[in-house]
Amino acid sequence: MKKFLLTLTFLSSIALAQMNHDMNSMGGMGDSSTKALAALNGKAYDMAWLSQMIAHHQAALEMSELCVKNCVDKDVKNAAQKIINAQDKEIMQMKTWLKTWYKATPDPKQMALMNADMKPMMDTARTGMTPMAGMKMPIDKSFLQGMIPHHQHAVVMGLDAAKRALRLELQKFGKAVANDQSKEIKQFQSWLKTKKL
Repeated sequence: MKKFLLTLTFLSSIALAQMNHDMNSMGGMGDSSTKALAALNGKAYDMAWLSQMIAHHQAALEMSELCVKNCVDKDVKNAAQKIINAQDKEIMQMKTWLKTWYKATPDPKQMALMNADMKPMMDTARTGMTPMAGMKMPIDKSFLQGMIPHHQHAVVMGLDAAKRALRLELQKFGKAVANDQSKEIKQFQSWLKTKKL
């Protein structure tokens, strides 16, 4: 167990360093939501984490829906649809857990912290993914460049929940989010190198 926790801590530090590097190039992302989670434990942590991740997923849905509507590359478009399918279900699952475990709904304050932290990155992504009359926009590339740091932040959050969440189900969910989105990050990074977007 100790070895597992040390591995999670190490992976989290690597992901955070990479995330900070990539987010700086995407317009940055604040850390108010991260600081809020760091100050909490137990039930309060679980409720805040779920609320923040719901907002985080909702932003991913927004970006992915723009991609499905406007992207050209078939692989990128399919990846966006996959994100919509998976994260829509996960949002419903997280809302159900809040209700059944804690008789609560997503906390607007925690969601607002997350949305404020994501705003610079989301504004940059929206601009790059919105077609402009008479201009060829790198919409597919903008989606991938925006989703990579967004996923990296989810990886950090997922690893944090894997070691700090009160509920075992949430620990497992956090680990699954980190694993799934790490795989997608690698795929997106590969496409940025190999595809002409």
